[in-house]
Amino acid sequence: AIPIDALHARCQVLCELNERCFEFLLPWLALDRAGTPGTLAHELASVKELLFNEQKKLFFERIVGATATSHAQLTFRFDRQAARRAVATAVGAGDEELEADDASMFEQLL
Repeated sequence: AIPIDALHARCQVLCELNERCFEFLLPWLALDRAGTPGTLAHELASVKELLFNEQKKLFFERIVGATATSHAQLTFRFDRQAARRAVATAVGAGDEELEADDASMFEQLL
């Protein structure tokens, strides 16, 4: 049997590992390198079973909250004629070419 003091010490180490990983390490770690042996991300991925699920959930909720927009739905308005004029200006095409293409613009919507 394992003495209660040893179990308590192990639990403290596990809690400290979780706290330090989620507070100091994960925000700065490039997790896309987890598959590359020898990287810190790979080493952390190899001990992911030791990280508490609740801590993982809170970490990713904070990420989503920090990157979420305040709008429920984003809307875009496209002005195809303005876009064509901008492209024509950028590449040096003439207005005659744009006017010829305007008729086919509506055919694409059908």
